[in-house]
Amino acid sequence: MSHTLIAWFLVASNFVAGAWCVAKWRRAELYDRYLEHAIAIAHIGFFIQGITGVILFNRVGETADDFHLFYGFFSMAFVGFLYAYRFQLKSSGWYYRIYGFGCLFLSGMALRTIYLPAVVS
Repeated sequence: MSHTLIAWFLVASNFVAGAWCVAKWRRAELYDRYLEHAIAIAHIGFFIQGITGVILFNRVGETADDFHLFYGFFSMAFVGFLYAYRFQLKSSGWYYRIYGFGCLFLSGMALRTIYLPAVVS
């Protein structure tokens, strides 16, 4: 149950962070004091989700669906990619665009993963 709740949190938090980044990109005067915190919370959630997924997988002992695992690991790698290039993106002026659409993409990935079967029948 906690794995599903965290997944819905990922959908909502990444959507909010992504929409906020896109809005900040379009209107530079928007308030962004807590934007970095919102992004960090949304992205840390993917690693919490991965840890709970591995714990759940080891406790249940069933075979997980390959696409469910792929989307989960791909999302964590994508978060790492965004984090690794954040300083280059800030200096180039593309930060809010890339992070905005990146967070929206991650929100869609989390939503897609929710509707995939987690366990192979």
